[in-house]
Amino acid sequence: MIDLINPLFLDSTTSIGEKVSTDVELYGLVLKKNEKIYVEVADQRGLVQRFEMKPLNKEKSLVYQAKVWLEYQLPLKYRFLVLKRDQIQSLTLPRLTFAGHVISDQWSPSSDKESCEFKWDRPALPWDKKTNRQNQETQTSGPVQLIEEESLNEIKTLLDDLF
Repeated sequence: MIDLINPLFLDSTTSIGEKVSTDVELYGLVLKKNEKIYVEVADQRGLVQRFEMKPLNKEKSLVYQAKVWLEYQLPLKYRFLVLKRDQIQSLTLPRLTFAGHVISDQWSPSSDKESCEFKWDRPALPWDKKTNRQNQETQTSGPVQLIEEESLNEIKTLLDDLF
C-alpha cells in the first residue's frame, strides 16, 4: 500500500505530523449477531488505539467506517478485529501505511493470530524500560567526565580574562 502513494495527490496545505481526520473504511465484511468490528491503529511510538466502526448503511451493510485523528503522512500500522463479548473472533494482518484523509481496505481475515501482532522495528526511546535501566546504571556508576582537565582549565582562564 505504501508503494501506491502518489506525491501529486498529497495535501500541500497540511503539514507532516499535523492531526487530520481520517476516514477508515472496510469493505466485504458481514457481521454475525452480537459482533462488532474495530480498527486498531499503532503509531511509530508504539501507541495503540482502538476505534469501533459503524456501518455506512444500516441494512446489512458490507461497508464499515470510523473517523480517526492521525498525524498526517507519518507511518502507522492498522488492523481490523471482530469482537464478540470482548473476545476476538477474527482479525486481519497488520498493514503499514501513511496517515492521510482516507484508509480503505478489504476484509481478509488471518488464521495465524501470532502474525497479527503489531511489531515495530524502532530505536529504543527514553521511556523504554531497558533504556531506563541503562540510564540508572550509568547514574549509579559515579560521575562521568565530559571534558578533559586541561580544556576545563583553559576555559576557566579565558572566562577569568573576560570578567
